[in-house]
Amino acid sequence: MAIRGGNEGGLDGVDIWSTNIHVHDVTVTNKDECVTVKSPSKNILIENVYCNWSGGCALGSLGADTDISDVVYRNIYLWNCNEMMMIKSNGGSGTVQNVVFENFIGHGNAYSLDIDQYWSSMSTVAGDGVQLSGITVTNWTGTEANGAQRGPIKVACADGAPCTNVTISDFAMWTETGSSQFYTCRSAYGEGFCLKSGSGSEYAAVTTTVKTAPSGYSAPTMAADLKTAFGTAASIPIPTIPTSFFPGETPLSKLAGAAAAASASTSQTTKAAVVAKVSATSSVASSSTSAAMSSVKTSVKSSAHSTAKSSATSAAKSTVKSSVKVSSTLVTRSHHANKSVPTKYAAAAEQSSNSAGTGCDVVYVTV
Repeated sequence: MAIRGGNEGGLDGVDIWSTNIHVHDVTVTNKDECVTVKSPSKNILIENVYCNWSGGCALGSLGADTDISDVVYRNIYLWNCNEMMMIKSNGGSGTVQNVVFENFIGHGNAYSLDIDQYWSSMSTVAGDGVQLSGITVTNWTGTEANGAQRGPIKVACADGAPCTNVTISDFAMWTETGSSQFYTCRSAYGEGFCLKSGSGSEYAAVTTTVKTAPSGYSAPTMAADLKTAFGTAASIPIPTIPTSFFPGETPLSKLAGAAAAASASTSQTTKAAVVAKVSATSSVASSSTSAAMSSVKTSVKSSAHSTAKSSATSAAKSTVKSSVKVSSTLVTRSHHANKSVPTKYAAAAEQSSNSAGTGCDVVYVTV
């Protein structure tokens, strides 16, 4: 699927709030949500997503009585987006549990990992904050626009509901501008980078600045990466559906049009085979019927005695009935089993078709 919108906020791509949802093989261009999960949601898998000049992916905005659990984002590629992944709230209540963000590649994005429970773009909601727990971030590579202005890791949790069991591992990103970047954590507990171990109460933001690029941060780009955003005053071009939505990954399913064409081709081949088989059987039945009718005429013409004539005719009728039985079998194969044999004519041919439009000739005979 390809979704394209103008370079303006409010033009969301995919917003999800539901249970047991699988989103895959999607490309989004806009300036708001790429693929975002909202509350309530449970058992969500999102994979092979190409955010090509977009707002980026997120959980939220989160408010009162938030209920999100068991969410996996994987194989997510983001180019020139506002953020790679954001969890956004300001106050509120409820929980976000058991969430995985794995296999992310980013280039030119303003923010990378941005957990912000003081998000100033939303009004404060009553409550101590949404409790985040069991958040796993792993295997992130690429670059951010300016690491000295917006570091690639920001985990700012609610002081009234500190985050617990947060894990950040195999995270290698570097700045595209300048030669330094920073990581910041607040009231966040877990493993990796600036997170505090164990669990506990609130704490003020802790910032770590680094001036050396991490090893392994280099990551591939995509051929369809846009050079400029779409505006709001001109027509947006119809996109070509990419052959991949994440570097090195094959789409999980074929395009709808391609799948339909393949199915139609298989169906036509099957129909042709059925038509050939039924036509051949129908020809045998027709030959048997003609022979039987010829036998009747010969018997009637050559017999001088009524008893002999009767015997010959009876024998012919028996042959004809056998032919009719074969024809009835053909009728059944042609989905016309309930159609009675016409009694008005000595011989007749009728064209019939099955429900898929395949025709066959069925011959009815009465004597």
